[in-house]
Amino acid sequence: MDEFRRALREIYTVRAIAQLFLVIVEGIFVFLVIYLFLSLINLYREFTIIPVLFFIAYRAWRVVTRKDLKEVEKEHPELSERLRTAADTMQHNNFIVMKLRLSIIKTLRSMKVSSFFNFKELMKKLGYITGVSFVIIMVGVYNIQIIDMEGLIEKGLITSLREKLLKGHIADSLLGNSIDNINDEFALNNLNNVNALRLQIPQESLAEDLPEDIFGGKSFEETLPKKKRIYIRNYFSKVRNY
Repeated sequence: MDEFRRALREIYTVRAIAQLFLVIVEGIFVFLVIYLFLSLINLYREFTIIPVLFFIAYRAWRVVTRKDLKEVEKEHPELSERLRTAADTMQHNNFIVMKLRLSIIKTLRSMKVSSFFNFKELMKKLGYITGVSFVIIMVGVYNIQIIDMEGLIEKGLITSLREKLLKGHIADSLLGNSIDNINDEFALNNLNNVNALRLQIPQESLAEDLPEDIFGGKSFEETLPKKKRIYIRNYFSKVRNY
């Protein structure tokens, strides 16, 4: 009986490995199909891996948790109905059941591991993968796009930010400029304002507002007597020597 239990576990393990390999191949095919679709509409191709991981995780979970002996018998007609019968009578230990288990174990020993792999189905899926890969290469070489979704989304986001966040507090002419351009325009406007102000104010009024001493013909030194000037010059010369 223990030998038959080990045989059942071996069947489940080998079949699960074969099915998981097919799941990985299916995941590659799904990845290529989604990538091709996103390439044609130009929409964030780097996120293709996310739905593929969910697909592989779900299919792998189904394979690991499903233990259907009917599928094994369908793949191996020599075990038809015998394997399920032996599994259903695990609690019985009579002569007929023991003989059935021994015959099943003898049959399993003559079976090859490769018999659990459906090579016809595998080759078909590999052909699909090859075809989709060729189409992806052609799309990339000739830059084929049905629609530019990334461009539409980016334009929509910019428009939404202008309308909802700025709310008209900033001029539309500034939204397309960088910070450096805005600073340059601000400095240029200030310079223009200064120039305009200078043109508006007459030069005579500017001269009238300034102190009269600025426009005098003599400097401060020339207004002093000669003796005082000599005294001050000698004083500063001594200070520099110290």
